[in-house]
Amino acid sequence: MNTLYALRAGSLKAVFDDASGYERVLGFRFPGTVIGLAESGNSVWTRTFIALEDTWLCRIPLPGIGDDALQRQLIRLMGERLRSECDTHLMLAVNDGSRKVVTFLVEISASFSALGLSAYRLHLPMHYLDIASYLGMRHESVSRTLTKLQNRGFLRRKGRHIVILDFDALCQVRNE
Repeated sequence: MNTLYALRAGSLKAVFDDASGYERVLGFRFPGTVIGLAESGNSVWTRTFIALEDTWLCRIPLPGIGDDALQRQLIRLMGERLRSECDTHLMLAVNDGSRKVVTFLVEISASFSALGLSAYRLHLPMHYLDIASYLGMRHESVSRTLTKLQNRGFLRRKGRHIVILDFDALCQVRNE
């Protein structure tokens, strides 16, 4: 691949389709993310990116990147993405369902905050089926966990709108 894409607006889900046609969500991307870092050097894309809402991408042709500062920035972004994905895989491997959902909410909250959006009033662009696929859970388990968190007074939800009422309590559940 000789092109990267900067996600300027909207959101994407990264998916992998296995041989049986099962779509596994690998992650979610928000503005500021560079798409294609893992694909540079491959002749084909190993994952598919699907827009979750109206999305704007900026094309970055790799052959035209001669600026040393820009190259260093891309290497830094690649390192951050690698660390983030390693942390995510570790979280998915060692946590139970409740902690997976709570960790997901805390990470989404941080992502939204970094974008200048509310860290406590979340409008999730993805469906619960996508979240469940990403977390390696059944969507019923994600829904049950969110209901339990709501019953404990940690959050309030209506559809894909979630209001975090007690962020510290969520972080405590995540760290248990």
